[in-house]
Amino acid sequence: MITATANPLVALSQLSQKALQPAEATAASDPNAPAEELTEEQLAVQKLQEAAAGKNNSESPFAGQLTEEEQKVVDDLKETDARVRSHEQAHKSAAGPYAGPVSFETVTGPDGQQYAVGGEVQIDTSPIPDNPQATIQKLDAVIRAALAPADPSPQDFAVARAAQQGRAQAQRELQEQHAVEQEDSGNTAPNLNEIEVFDPNNPTAEQKQQINQLIQGLNETEQLTETIRGGLFDAIN
Repeated sequence: MITATANPLVALSQLSQKALQPAEATAASDPNAPAEELTEEQLAVQKLQEAAAGKNNSESPFAGQLTEEEQKVVDDLKETDARVRSHEQAHKSAAGPYAGPVSFETVTGPDGQQYAVGGEVQIDTSPIPDNPQATIQKLDAVIRAALAPADPSPQDFAVARAAQQGRAQAQRELQEQHAVEQEDSGNTAPNLNEIEVFDPNNPTAEQKQQINQLIQGLNETEQLTETIRGGLFDAIN
């Protein structure tokens, strides 16, 4: 899961948090309300947590030999732990400098070890003031982060869409900015007071230098022309 400063990107963590709340707890607030249906993912996490809690409350010591049922719970928790950590690391790696630390929600297995069943990554999705180009680059990173895991959640897709909308807004602002800059450059007229008028009877020092350079260039061109003419004359004779 990625939690943004403004908009959260939620993956497994939110699923596991819902799984921690049984359907009875939802109905308790409103006796007439139907129990919320849990997804297959939530049911799997809930089952693991209930199994882990049941084994931890039993008389089986952690250091002892695990029963076959306890070992099955541990194996399932290990698989969930690896999947959650991989999911959150994918978010964090893709978010780059905009990501904060990863935090995990854990449960204790029958073997006494902690296993992650949910996670969260803080990410900054706020626009960069007065800089739509930088905002576009930043939101591109947010979109990549949201969709980086192999199994993005529905919330991940929702945040990616929200970031895409923010990117489109920044793109419009950038186009408007370019239009204003082009209009300003097109309306720039020369200042007639700054145009230097050439007076042949009283040229300025800069104008004299330019005239000398022009004369020198003409002389060099004339010398080159004479050289070529002489070469051609020798060739035909």
